[in-house]
Amino acid sequence: MARLALAIAKNTLLGRRVVAHGGAIQGRMLEMTLKRGIPVFGGFAADRLIEEDGQIVAVSGMFRGERTTVRSRFGVLMNVGGFSRNNAMRQKYQRHPISASWTNANPGDTGEMIEEMIRHGADTENLDMAVWVPTSLNPDGTLPAGAQGKDGTPYPFMHVGEIAVPHYMWVDKHGNRFVNEASSYVELGEAMYRHDAVPAFAVFDDRAMRNYAYASLMPGMKPVKKWLESGFLVKADTIEELAKKTGIDPAGLAAQVARYNRFAETGVDEEFHKGERQYDRFRGDPTHKPNPCVGAIDKAPFYATRIFPGDVGTFGGVVTDERARVLRTDGSIIEGLYATGNCTSSVMGRSYPGPGASISPAFTFGYIAAKDAAAKAHNTAA
Repeated sequence: MARLALAIAKNTLLGRRVVAHGGAIQGRMLEMTLKRGIPVFGGFAADRLIEEDGQIVAVSGMFRGERTTVRSRFGVLMNVGGFSRNNAMRQKYQRHPISASWTNANPGDTGEMIEEMIRHGADTENLDMAVWVPTSLNPDGTLPAGAQGKDGTPYPFMHVGEIAVPHYMWVDKHGNRFVNEASSYVELGEAMYRHDAVPAFAVFDDRAMRNYAYASLMPGMKPVKKWLESGFLVKADTIEELAKKTGIDPAGLAAQVARYNRFAETGVDEEFHKGERQYDRFRGDPTHKPNPCVGAIDKAPFYATRIFPGDVGTFGGVVTDERARVLRTDGSIIEGLYATGNCTSSVMGRSYPGPGASISPAFTFGYIAAKDAAAKAHNTAA
């Protein structure tokens, strides 16, 4: 960590912009594309597919203020992301309650080309799914202070790092736990819908606030005053008072906290077995005994935050075959139309193994689509 911090400081002082993770992948792809002399239409806003004689032959959109059509003899490959930022599509296709304001997906994740493929007869699957990530908002649905990008794009706080730590649990409006809080973030979103727990409530005590990160706070930092004023973060001296302030059933929450505190003493979560899996323990606090993920919630003041099934992208979409060709509802192929990435129904179905699991299938089926189109070109030339 020290070396990383020094490297970041050095690059900042020298004015270097170093890109990592997904941005680094995109940068390398762009570099390879430009080196091969492949034209790139940056800022091309595609909105139409052109079909002739039952085959997709072109894509049309706005480019530099003008309607522009790009034709292809051997196929159009769609890799246009999902529809997390399109509230109309979310209301139409996904489980309720849902809102585009809960997402952390990129601003361009608006889904119009998914509906365009549907207009051309594409079958769809798992449109109700997303890469759920717990996020939080004010009680009125607005963003808490600090939850936005430099350009003003809303990015609700994500709750991933703290969900497996001690002195912390989730409950529904009745005060009951409904899931192993140390589960993967996608599992947590699914559990919220299964148990009618939207929103859920994260409940924790002073030790959790002091010892672990929360939202944008590092361990030991005091709660942001505006969070307390807006109700984003609720603070109380007793569990009963906390319940009343948040709208949770007081008797239910008090009983649940008492049960949870007994589990903390024995180290065994008898309800949801939190801390028994290696996955849980890896993300817990190894210094906390006997269970790195379960600690008593008994040190005032107590805190609560409303938790929503946010996401970092939808991953339902059009149905494709093993060659990335888009299929109609009757199983036939839409000639000339390929798709990959989050605009397709995930090859992993309704599961999500972990961070970045959407990236490798996008690469793989993009490559497969290109090979298939290249074979058409070869056969035509022959």
